Amino acid sequence: MTELMVPLAAPTGVARRIQDHRSSRSTARVVEAFSRVAGAMIAERPLDEVLHLVVDQITRLVGVRRGTIYLGDEESGRYQGRVGQDSRHHATDAAVRRLTMGLPGDRFTQEILANRRALVVARADTDERLFRYMVKAFGVRSIMGVPMLLRGRVIGIFTLDDEDRRHVFTDAERDIASAFAELSAVAVAQCRTTAELRESLAAQAKQNQQLRHAAAIDARLTELVVAGASLREVAQGITDLTGKPCAVHDAEHNLLVSASPPLGEPVVPRLLEPGVRDHPQVREALQRATGRQSVIVEPAPAIGLRWRCLVAPIVVREQRYGTLVLLEHGGRFTAQDTVVSRRAATVLALGLSAERRAAAAETDARATLLAQLVTGAADPVVATRRAEAVGLDPDHRRHLCLLAPADAATTLPDAHRVIDVLEAHGGRQTVACTVPDGVLVAVSAEGRTATDLLAHALPRLQLGGRVRAVVSSEFTGIRGFARAHAEVRDVVACVARFDGGGAPSVLSAERLGSARFFLRGMNRNDADDLIDRVLGAVLAGEQADQLITTAEAWFALTRSVRRTADWLGVHENTVRNRLERLEQLSGLAVRTDADAQVDVRLALLVLRMRGALAHLPDPWERAPDHDS
Repeated sequence: MTELMVPLAAPTGVARRIQDHRSSRSTARVVEAFSRVAGAMIAERPLDEVLHLVVDQITRLVGVRRGTIYLGDEESGRYQGRVGQDSRHHATDAAVRRLTMGLPGDRFTQEILANRRALVVARADTDERLFRYMVKAFGVRSIMGVPMLLRGRVIGIFTLDDEDRRHVFTDAERDIASAFAELSAVAVAQCRTTAELRESLAAQAKQNQQLRHAAAIDARLTELVVAGASLREVAQGITDLTGKPCAVHDAEHNLLVSASPPLGEPVVPRLLEPGVRDHPQVREALQRATGRQSVIVEPAPAIGLRWRCLVAPIVVREQRYGTLVLLEHGGRFTAQDTVVSRRAATVLALGLSAERRAAAAETDARATLLAQLVTGAADPVVATRRAEAVGLDPDHRRHLCLLAPADAATTLPDAHRVIDVLEAHGGRQTVACTVPDGVLVAVSAEGRTATDLLAHALPRLQLGGRVRAVVSSEFTGIRGFARAHAEVRDVVACVARFDGGGAPSVLSAERLGSARFFLRGMNRNDADDLIDRVLGAVLAGEQADQLITTAEAWFALTRSVRRTADWLGVHENTVRNRLERLEQLSGLAVRTDADAQVDVRLALLVLRMRGALAHLPDPWERAPDHDS
C-alpha cells in the first residue's frame, strides 16, 4: 500500500521560504513537526487523527491557541468543518462540524478561493468580509485562512486565531501555515486513498465470503436434488441452512410441507392461511412477490402475524408453482437468508415441476386405461396388470361419474382439473378421461356418497353452461367399469330426453334403478300420457306439492313411513293420511301394489327431470339415509 502513497516531501518553494525565515522559527521545530505528520501518514492513521495532529502542530508553530480545518464538498462546492482545537488543546469537532464556509455572502472564503493563498484579517470585528454573528459567537479578534492546495485545487481551508485576543500574523507564520496546509492536503488525499483501498478490500473480502456461502448453499441444495429428496427433506434442509421455520405452499396457497429447527416447539408460518393472506397488508406484499423477486412481509399482530416473513415465489418458465415462506423466528433475517430462499425456491420449482410432470404422466396412463376399461374390450388379466402398474386397485369400491354437456354452449373442464377438485373434496383413487359423451370419472367417495361428493365439487369446476352429472351405482373389479358406463349413459340419455331445464344437478343411476330401462324406450308423448294417467288428478288438486313431496320422500327413504315423517318433520299419521289421499286421487294402490309403485315412481322421475318439481325439496339430494 505504501507504493501508492503521495510523495511526502514539502514543495521546493515552501522549503526555501522556511529556510529564509530561520531567524523567526527554529528549523528543528519545523522539521520535527513535518516528521510527526509524515509519520502518522506512513502509519496509515485515520484521517481525523492525522488532521488533529496537523492542527496541533500548526497552532504550536504559529503561536495561536485555536485552529480549525474545513474540507471541501464537491457536490455543494462548500467547505464543511471537520476537526478543531481550542486554547486548551481540546478537540472541538462536534461544534466545528456544524460550521460551513463558502456560503453566499462569505467574502472571506471567496477571496481565499480566488487568490489561492493565505488571507489575514487583522481586525475581525470591523472587517465586512466576515459574518458578524460568527465573529461575535466565537470571539474572533484576528484570523488567518489558509487554502489546502492539492494539484492546484483547494480541497480544504485552515483557519487560525487566538480566541478572544488579537494576534499579529507575520510573513513567516503565513509561510509555515501555507506549507502545513499543503502538507494537510497531501494527508487528506493519502488517507482517503487508504480508506478507499481498505473499503475495497473489505468489500471484496465480504463478497468472497458471500460467494463461499452461496457455493456452500448451492452444494447443499444440489445434494438434496441429486439424492431425489422429498419436499419435506428439502424444507428441512432450508431450515438447517437458515435456522428459521419455513413452509412450502402450492399455487393455490395450500400448505404442502413445513419444517422447524430441531430445538423448541415446532412453528409453522401462518402467512398464507386464509384469515391472514386476505389482510390488505399481506395481500399487497404478496402481489409484489412476482417472478423471482422475494419480499419481506412486516408483522401484523392484529391478525396473528407476530414475526416478519420472507416470501420467495416458486416459479418455472414464468409459471407459478407455489410459494416458500421463511419466518423471522429465532433470529433476524440476514443476506444469507435471502440467498437461501432464492436458491431453495429454484430447487423447489424443479422438484415440483418434476412431480407435476410425473403426476401428469401417471394421470394420462390411468386415463388411457379408463378409456379402455369402460368399453369392455380390454382383456381382464392384462387390464388388471396394467391397473396395478399405475397404482389403480381394481378391487377398490368406486363409482363412475359422467359429466355431459347439456347444450352446445357448455364447456367442460379437462380431466386433470376434475381430478384435482374431486380429490380436494375427499375423492380417492380418482381417475378421469375425456370421452365423446363428456368427461368420465372413476372415484371412491370415502365418508360420503358419490352423489354428495359430485354435488359439492361441481361449483368448484367453474363450468361454462349447464352440465348433466350422473353417478353410477357402486362397483368393483375390472368388468364393473363397462357395466357402470352403460348405466351412466342410459341415465344421461333419459335426462336428455325429458330435461326441461330444471333437472337435478347430479342424478344417480340408483335413483332411477330399473326405471331407466322403461324411460329409455319412452318418448315425450308416452311420458305425458303416463303423468296424466297416474298423477293428473293429484297435480290438479290444492295439496299437490304436499302429496308429491311426501311420495318422493317415501320412495327415496325405502318406503319407510317413520323415516319419511322424520325427514318431513311431521307425524307418521300425517304421512299415512297423505299417501291415502294420493291413492284416492290417482286411483292406484300405491302402498301395496308394486305395479302402481312403478307407475308413480316413473311419473315422478319424469316430472323431476323436466324441472316441473324444481321448486320442491329433493329428498334424493337432501335425505342423509336414502339408498342412493
